[in-house]
Amino acid sequence: MRTLIISFLVLLLITTPVLGKYLTLNDFNIDVKGLKDYYTQNEKVSLKITVSSKSEDIAKEMANRKYTFYNNLNTPREITVRIYFKNGPIYSRSTNDKVLMIDRDYTNWDEGIDSVEINVSGITPPIESGVKNFAAFELEIENSEPIKVNITIVNPPKIESEISDLKSTLSKIENEINELAKKTDVDDLKDRLDKVKQDLNNLEVLYRNKHYEEVCKNIDTVKEEINSLKLDVKKAHARYYIDTAEDLLDRIDVNITKAESLIDLLKAKGKDVLNYTLALTDLKADEDRIKDEINDLRSLYDDGNYDGVISRGENVLEDENTLLGKVTSIINDLKSLLTPTSTTQPTQTTTFISLPKINVDWKVVGFYGGITVGAIVVVALVVISIKRYLKRRRWDELK
Repeated sequence: MRTLIISFLVLLLITTPVLGKYLTLNDFNIDVKGLKDYYTQNEKVSLKITVSSKSEDIAKEMANRKYTFYNNLNTPREITVRIYFKNGPIYSRSTNDKVLMIDRDYTNWDEGIDSVEINVSGITPPIESGVKNFAAFELEIENSEPIKVNITIVNPPKIESEISDLKSTLSKIENEINELAKKTDVDDLKDRLDKVKQDLNNLEVLYRNKHYEEVCKNIDTVKEEINSLKLDVKKAHARYYIDTAEDLLDRIDVNITKAESLIDLLKAKGKDVLNYTLALTDLKADEDRIKDEINDLRSLYDDGNYDGVISRGENVLEDENTLLGKVTSIINDLKSLLTPTSTTQPTQTTTFISLPKINVDWKVVGFYGGITVGAIVVVALVVISIKRYLKRRRWDELK
């Protein structure tokens, strides 16, 4: 039994190949002839690739290993391999298939392999993008780092289409910035727009000069710039709606407080202002509803849903302007009630006993009444200004 086990181990050692060191690309000299800067789709490619050893030790290491060659080009394709043994024969194989494999039995040579010459031909495949780096050929030497030869395949109509799409997108963004400029400051956005337009113009120049690889290296950067600018324009538009809504809400607060002060003053004078009190109560309910809508806009903004803010923002501003108009109308009515109507004394035609005359200066009354209203409104403005400052501070921290 022991003899049998020993015999088996000896047989295993004999039949198992001893692979040497792991070879890397630094161990080879790799020369590629016939490689162009770029290829178009369905174009014929013909390459001559030579892989040679950098030293006698590496030449010996290259021997007695399995070689697998991959031709990734489309048909009609061909791959021809010649192995030059050091001070020995030349072994040659060829195929029209995608893969060609040469076993160790055909690479075994005591002095090693001087070089491997590969002729590869075939047709470039179609691509969906404007440019693609494509591994036309691959060589796998057993226990070695793979060797690849990449080619650049370009699709000029696709590149032109992508540039045209970018120009169209940028034009729409420019129109949005110009419209937004009528409402708020967009100087920073305009500066960025000018830069992106210049970068896109540079891409067109590269394309016209057929520097397709350079175009494709830079086109992704321009895309990122455009997408970033587009997002920030939406963000600025959404922020405009929220800021404007906040400003209108502050004005509504001031006017409601002013209307309440006038109502209190007229009540003190014994005026019937019940209808105005009820109307103002309804308007304050409308204001509470608008406050909820503004809070909703803030939530959408914080979530990054700028389109949602923009789609709802205009309606909120319309509701606020309508409400502000109604409150202003009530204030005007209340002011007219507060100002007394002057009366004209009839001309005396008969002489009576002259009685002492008490002069009532209604302007003074109106003056002091105005002071009372003004004082109340000033206090209200101070309170609202403080509230507004606190809200603005919180909003600026969220921007």
